[in-house]
Amino acid sequence: MGKDNGKNGFRRRKYRSELWKLCKYLLVGVGNSAIDWGLFFLLTVPFSVAAWIAQPIGYIVAAINSYAVNRKVTFGTTRRFFSAELLRFSLLTALTAAASSLLMGFVTHGLGLSGTFWKDLAAKVGVTAFTSLLNFSLSRLWVFRSAEE
Repeated sequence: MGKDNGKNGFRRRKYRSELWKLCKYLLVGVGNSAIDWGLFFLLTVPFSVAAWIAQPIGYIVAAINSYAVNRKVTFGTTRRFFSAELLRFSLLTALTAAASSLLMGFVTHGLGLSGTFWKDLAAKVGVTAFTSLLNFSLSRLWVFRSAEE
């Protein structure tokens, strides 16, 4: 019975730890989204930059912030800033930014969801939701995995 409580206690602590990581990741993500969206709308509205060009610019600037904050606050890495984690994070960011830009192009031009503020906003919401889920999963499982082992 004592061993069962030990295993269950460990599982509860592990679950709480993972839930807390997700909460921190989401909170950091709110700030990153503000950076991303702010740049996106700054570029597209007053400067008339095409959405498919503005999308990766805002995304990459927010990703730099994401790495700096999540590596310490969310995943608690003790590695140097310039490490294999940064290389993996950069690769993930580049791939996700490309996918984000392509997806934004498909949604805005392929599906015709462009041309007005509300259509661009709807496209941005969908693309952001997809890339956020993809990034958390790969950050947790690949980028910062070695920091927790």
